[in-house]
Amino acid sequence: MNNDEEMDVWIKEILTRLKAIETTLSNLEKSQLLVGPDTLLDVVDVSKIVKIAPKSVYRWAYERKVTSVKIGGRRLFYAKDVLAHQKERR
Repeated sequence: MNNDEEMDVWIKEILTRLKAIETTLSNLEKSQLLVGPDTLLDVVDVSKIVKIAPKSVYRWAYERKVTSVKIGGRRLFYAKDVLAHQKERR
C-alpha cells in the first residue's frame, strides 16, 4: 500500500466511527424525548436515573419525600418530582 491508499483507509475508518457516534447520539436524543415532566416512572426507572437502590426509592415514597401514586399494585413517580428531589439532595 502506498501513502494515498493508507490515507484513504484511515479516512474511511474515521468516517465509519463518526457515523456510529452520530447514530448513538441520535438514539440518546430520541430516548430523552420520551421522558417528559408528566411521565410516570416505576421504582426501577427512578433508581437507575438517580443511581440509588430501589429500596431507597420506596423509602422516599414512604417518607413522602417524592409524590407517588399506586396504580395496579405498582408504585409510580412523576419524572418532574424525581428530578426536583434529586436537585434538592445536591
